[in-house]
This record gives sequence, C-alpha cells and structure tokens, in this order.
Amino acid sequence: MGQILETKSIVDKIRKRLSRQRKRMGRLSLASLTVVGDCATAVYAAAQRKWALSLNVDYRNINISSGSSVKTAIGIINKLNKDRDIKGIIIHKPLPGHWDEM
Repeated sequence: MGQILETKSIVDKIRKRLSRQRKRMGRLSLASLTVVGDCATAVYAAAQRKWALSLNVDYRNINISSGSSVKTAIGIINKLNKDRDIKGIIIHKPLPGHWDEM
C-alpha cells in the first residue's frame, strides 16, 4: 500500500530557504512567454507567478496568440534578453503546431 506524503512542511522549508537566499540578491525579474489558449499552461503560469511574488521576484507574463509567428516570439525573446532586469525566461509549452521548435 502506498504512503501518503505530507508535503506542506517540505514546501514551507524550501520556501523559507529560498526566501533567505533571495534577500542576499539584488533585483530579480522572471519573464514567462505563454501562448494563449491552453488552460493548463495558464494555471501553471499563475502558480509560478504566485511563487515568484512570494519570494519578491518580479514576474512578467507575456501572452501571445496561437496565430503569432515564430518571428514574433523570437522578437519578444530578443527584447527580453536585452532587458538587464530579466534573469530568466520561461517559454511554456505547448507551442503552436505551425512553429518549428528546433
């Protein structure tokens, strides 16, 4: 029979450790690129935002339509890469089928 794990205490310990580490850092921003239309991705991005804000990390969610071109997405990513405040970029899947994911 499986064992039920109590994860709340583990999550709280991790959050406290990350919070202590975070206080030693300067300003941090995380960018999230999400294709509009996938509900699971939207829920996941919302959870990321909640975690980031709880650690005093700026969270920028950029939504693009599923009809957007790869060129548009790359342009957004390039702009984010030039932003000195952005320390990480998350590109959420699934991506539109007409995009080449190479």
